Amino acid sequence: MSIETRLTKLEAKSCPEGPAIYFWAMNGCRPMTDLEIEQGIAALHAPASARVTSVQWLGN
Repeated sequence: MSIETRLTKLEAKSCPEGPAIYFWAMNGCRPMTDLEIEQGIAALHAPASARVTSVQWLGN
């Protein structure tokens, strides 16, 4: 099971009031910049009620 799937399932249990979308904010082996994250989230076309959270395995 992917980390995104695990996080989504955990969030669904802890926050049932709305959908949560985790955006993998890595570009190859480096964290995305704030601008890259904003562009990536905009490209998701997520519903207005969704809460989009960027996830990285390395800090900026």
